[in-house]
Amino acid sequence: MACAAAGYFAASLGSEPEGVEPSTLPPTAFVAPPEAFHVSPCIQNGAVYRDELSVCLLVQAGGKRLVFGTPLHTNWRAIGPLDAVFMMDGHPLSSGGLMGLRYESWFDRRDSELLLVSGELTLDWVQQLDDALIVPDALSQVGSRNQLDSRRSGFAVRPVLTNASLMSVFNTGDLRVFASSQLADTGDQLMSYRVVYEDSVLDIYSCESSRTLMGGEAATAIFVPVFDQVQLTRHQRFADQNRLYARQMEIRMAGLNCPSMTEAKDMAQRAAASQLLTQGMTGERAERLFRDGGVSWSPLTIEGVEVDLAAQ
Repeated sequence: MACAAAGYFAASLGSEPEGVEPSTLPPTAFVAPPEAFHVSPCIQNGAVYRDELSVCLLVQAGGKRLVFGTPLHTNWRAIGPLDAVFMMDGHPLSSGGLMGLRYESWFDRRDSELLLVSGELTLDWVQQLDDALIVPDALSQVGSRNQLDSRRSGFAVRPVLTNASLMSVFNTGDLRVFASSQLADTGDQLMSYRVVYEDSVLDIYSCESSRTLMGGEAATAIFVPVFDQVQLTRHQRFADQNRLYARQMEIRMAGLNCPSMTEAKDMAQRAAASQLLTQGMTGERAERLFRDGGVSWSPLTIEGVEVDLAAQ
């Protein structure tokens, strides 16, 4: 599956002008074939450490392109056209990149408001921030010689109730998305999503929402960030020595909330999933956990992976 994904990922880049180094060209969006159920990181310029612990997925299926998670440090160049965005929670580390995505998709000639799905507690401040951008939007419209329409710059919000369980939030017939919500001790609303395409089911969790599995039908695949305690400790020591206070917060939250590879595999087995998709710090011995079969492991790379349409 990964090899096939890599093949049409490369094909999507298009031809390169003669005499120009590829590394100096602007990045281009990857658009999967409409019949695929493809999952890749939002980051199209290679994953770096800070992006590994916050969910940011580009899910493509049925000709639709959906983003899950909007982390603070995300580079949205080459994200391409989108049909909807789904926030994981209201914490800045996992949602602070939302305004950058708003402008990137609008500057890329988005012709309508962008559908935004998140918890009802989060969408209050998102809507207020969206409304407050009237002056930057107007400046952008004037600077584009009115090729941009500021009436289309913002969000069409769809709130998820605090106690929602598999609430329908997106439906095009062959592609459906359901949202489940739980309330954290901090008062934040934690989201999990179920993406259903034809007969395949992908469940998407953040570190924080992975404590509670969604019920209902068995999943074909689940996605969750993972951490290896040894690697996490090394990062923590480096951040402490160099007084990297912002990284200390990320690492501390990961240590408190992210499952290990063993716990992630257990999640997949309890969800009756045949495929486990992960990002993050997996450790050198991770592959040994999957030698007994039952669950296949697909660590996300820039090429992405396909959810098996024949698994159910």
